Amino acid sequence: MEIRNLIEYIGFSVNEEQLLLIRWICGVLMMLITTFGLALQGHLQAAKNKKYGANSRESLFWVHTFSIPLFLFFISGINEQMVKWNNSKSIEIFNNITIPEMWLLCIGNLITQYICASGVHKVVASFGSLTASLITSIRKCLTLIISVWYFNSIFSLQHWIGSILVFGGATIYVIAESLYTNEIKKKQD
Repeated sequence: MEIRNLIEYIGFSVNEEQLLLIRWICGVLMMLITTFGLALQGHLQAAKNKKYGANSRESLFWVHTFSIPLFLFFISGINEQMVKWNNSKSIEIFNNITIPEMWLLCIGNLITQYICASGVHKVVASFGSLTASLITSIRKCLTLIISVWYFNSIFSLQHWIGSILVFGGATIYVIAESLYTNEIKKKQD
């Protein structure tokens, strides 16, 4: 549902400037909720790794298995999309074997998502949740920068501030981690 329709359904009216601010606030809230949710998941995974040992493949399996029931809330939309995908243009992949284009794209997306999720779980198992969050944030920031460059978009002041905060935070983390590690080594010697 479009945010304007939701606001009007509740009984309020907004102008374009207010609508932009509301969309911005919703976007920031979604990012914050996601960030804290991922941090919580990372800490839970770290606690599990400490208690039962680090097994990235097992973590990957359970995290994705437990999320499957959440798709039941979206089953009607999923069914609609499956019908559309079945009716998309077919592409020949082998001799006289065709598959609808959207299903082929979905399969490609599933493969790349599996590779990405496996990598994240391996990083968490090897280096901890904070390092994995940091690496993921840097990857997202670099993806945004590449996207802005590729699509000839404007790299606004907000982009610059966000990039400086992400790379500055990463730099501070690396320096602090290095100092902490060196301090521990000195105490052990």
